Amino acid sequence: MGVLSFAWGIVAFAAMVLAFLPCLSPLNWFNLPFSALGLIPGVVALVRAGADKPVAIVGFVCCALALGVSLVRLALGAATF
Repeated sequence: MGVLSFAWGIVAFAAMVLAFLPCLSPLNWFNLPFSALGLIPGVVALVRAGADKPVAIVGFVCCALALGVSLVRLALGAATF
């Protein structure tokens, strides 16, 4: 689960970075639920004590950061169609 969270977090973070480009700003609408769903494997991996706990923390933080930045950009009206 930790590796899944890590991979999901990296993809969500990369989509967040791509959404900073003006022509790709509507990507925030798709990144928002993707990042929110990515938090679930991160929480599951953090609750279970295992060897991949640091990997799960990185994945959880990347998903949370992507979710927060996407929410702020949508609240500011940066991603209109």
